[in-house]
Amino acid sequence: MKTEFRIIILSTIFFVFVCVGDAVWEHIWLPDMSIWDALIFKVTAYEFYRRLFVTAAFLVFGLITANLVRRYKLAEEDATNARNEWERTFNAIPDLIAIIDKDHKIVRINKAMADRLGIRPNDTVGRMCYELVHGSNSVHPFCPHEQMIIDGKQHDVELYEPHLGGTFAVSVPPIYDENGLMTGSFHILRDITERKKMEEKLQESEKLYRTLFESAGDSIYLVESEGDRLGKILSANHAAANMHGYTIEELLTMNIKDLDTEESAKEMPERIARVLRGETVRDEVMHRRKDGTVFPLEINARLLRLGDHSYTLAIDRDITERKASEAALKASEERMRTLIEVSPIGTTIVRQGVYIYANPAFVRMFGYDDENEIVGVSLESLVVPEERGFIRKLAMDRAAGLNAPPQYEVTGLKKDGKHLNLSVWVTLIDYEGAPATLGFVVDVTKEKSLRSQLIQAQKMESLGALAGGVAHDFNNLLQVVLGYSELMISSRKLDERTVADLSKINHAAKDGAELAKRLLAFSRKGEINRIPVNLNEQVEKLKGMLERTIPKMIEIRLGLNADPAMVTADPTQIDQVLLNLAVNARDAMPNGGKLNIETTNVALDEEECRLHVGSKARDCVLLTVSDTGVGMDPQTLEQIFEPFFTTKSEGKGTGLGLSIVYGVVRRHEGFITCDSGPGKGTTFRIYLPALSENAVQNVDVGPDVTPKGGNETILLVDDEEFVRDLAVRFLTSAGYNVITASNGREAIEIFERDKDRISLIILDLIMPEIGGLQCLEEIKKIDPKARVLIASGLSVDESDRKIIESSARGFVSKPYQVKQALDAVRMIIDKD
Repeated sequence: MKTEFRIIILSTIFFVFVCVGDAVWEHIWLPDMSIWDALIFKVTAYEFYRRLFVTAAFLVFGLITANLVRRYKLAEEDATNARNEWERTFNAIPDLIAIIDKDHKIVRINKAMADRLGIRPNDTVGRMCYELVHGSNSVHPFCPHEQMIIDGKQHDVELYEPHLGGTFAVSVPPIYDENGLMTGSFHILRDITERKKMEEKLQESEKLYRTLFESAGDSIYLVESEGDRLGKILSANHAAANMHGYTIEELLTMNIKDLDTEESAKEMPERIARVLRGETVRDEVMHRRKDGTVFPLEINARLLRLGDHSYTLAIDRDITERKASEAALKASEERMRTLIEVSPIGTTIVRQGVYIYANPAFVRMFGYDDENEIVGVSLESLVVPEERGFIRKLAMDRAAGLNAPPQYEVTGLKKDGKHLNLSVWVTLIDYEGAPATLGFVVDVTKEKSLRSQLIQAQKMESLGALAGGVAHDFNNLLQVVLGYSELMISSRKLDERTVADLSKINHAAKDGAELAKRLLAFSRKGEINRIPVNLNEQVEKLKGMLERTIPKMIEIRLGLNADPAMVTADPTQIDQVLLNLAVNARDAMPNGGKLNIETTNVALDEEECRLHVGSKARDCVLLTVSDTGVGMDPQTLEQIFEPFFTTKSEGKGTGLGLSIVYGVVRRHEGFITCDSGPGKGTTFRIYLPALSENAVQNVDVGPDVTPKGGNETILLVDDEEFVRDLAVRFLTSAGYNVITASNGREAIEIFERDKDRISLIILDLIMPEIGGLQCLEEIKKIDPKARVLIASGLSVDESDRKIIESSARGFVSKPYQVKQALDAVRMIIDKD
């Protein structure tokens, strides 16, 4: 109606406009006539009706046009609403729907299909259905759309479609146009993945229950509970047949009462009546086997309704052994004291602060030979003096009814004076009519040792990380000093005094490198060259050096295993371990003594490994180094492997010796223990795994000759500017063309651009942004044949070593000598 109202208003305005226009025209032609006369007073009837007719015609035409426009808009709105309603319905269907033409092209899909494919619906129009749905380039071999095109019928199939992530029930009805011609099909996919899984689970469940029924150790029967066949065995498992000596077929011809003894058969009607009342009947009966022997059974019977019929499900268990066990249990109550006495847990009874009973485990724990040595002894006398006040207070609080802890730890005092860590549980009891305390005591010395080992390992790991980082940066600095001093010495343009000074600098840098190696050995990040080593031969070779090093008043004894003591180890580091231990033994025997070195092949089991953090059950070689020196007290023993800890006077020890030994042993995947006591000497036991895989090997740079140069192009990757400058200098001096990169990302970009002219890559491992190993992997992806030489101040872990062995051509350890690096470069380039 708004449109008609606007047209009436416009018509009125039009009528006024026509009248005014005519009046103006009359005034122009007849100047004596004013506009007002022409508009109102002088107009003729003809003029008036003409104006009225034109306005009416305009009004009628406008109304007709407005009506047509309104009808068109209503029709268009109805069509839009119908289309939107169809769209909403189409997209609201949870099934996956696609409309496909005869050429397998997608006309449209609904929202469910688009969501499953992860694509917008409009992006699918015109694409091939097999490409979008199956992820293939050809029609699916069992395509129902293809079959529908052939016979014009609807096809229904079940398909597993990995591209859609499930199993679907697919219906493909044809689509016909108004002329009856087939134009395509609907694809309606219903996800039946969960239903299929449920069907499979049901089948598995049925199979499982059938398996349980057949393989159960108890007898299982299904018995008739109604009508004339009451008690008839309808089903039985193998256990029931075997238990009674019949076959299953024979059991199925029998009644359950045929298995009862005469006495038990009399009670069967009552049991069935109880079952029919809904009770679960548990009872003991006697059954008879086919051979006539009688045995006891525990029955468990309940009503089972299947449809409108009632059955009895009976599960019977042969309790012959249980009956015998019950008899044995009664006898065992009389032997309870014996059980306590064979218990591995110390058990005591204390009354009025004095032991009145101690079982054998407690007696053995404290090193006594007989219970009578403990009975009558005071409670606190078996703990160290400094903790006796604590024990007395606990006993007094407990006797007074105060809140004394039921569990505590204390240090025990053995008969021979040794200490042991004890965990104690106590409770108040009445014993022989008087209050007493029942105590259970466990020796936790080994457990506390394990806890100490774990704390030590964590402490060493933290310090090792610090030492490794310091050594890495130190190696980079030494590389610059060592390299530039070598270049200056080899220039032959300096006078002898300057060359001598530079040689001293060079020598000092090498000494610094050795110190860095010791730090890395301690931190377990240093270079390790593992090869098969016979420890017997290694010890025998070292004995000569020890005899020249250690005073003659110390006797060196070897106790080597008759069989080869084979391990995979770095011989140099093994020598360092033995030398450090021998030097410590020498210092512990200032007045002479015996130094014993022994090897033994041992097999560690799981029980032994629980005592040592990080150890594994496997074959090992045990290297034992012991002395008859002054020994160590417990406080010193707890700290011997800590870096910079030493008992020597200032200036006579760095405190790194045993920490380096610890680091080397751990790097070889072994562990080390130490036993010592004041005046009892010291024994180190080192367990090394036998014949493990070889470690990463350094590049063999050949004999000491002048290194060869070349004109190839080398990509040098190192984040340290001074190290890069040094390497560029000696490489270009040898004739090579050098491209540099300060990090892994830059190296990858350069290699990807210039790989055809790069003959070798010298790669540092520790760099910002992208580390050396990741850079190595990316380079190998670009060119699997790329030659890479690793140059680093740190060695690598076992997992990283495998990557380097498979991808790199060699490894040189920083700080390297110029000749060493040039020989390695030449050898790798010439190898291909």
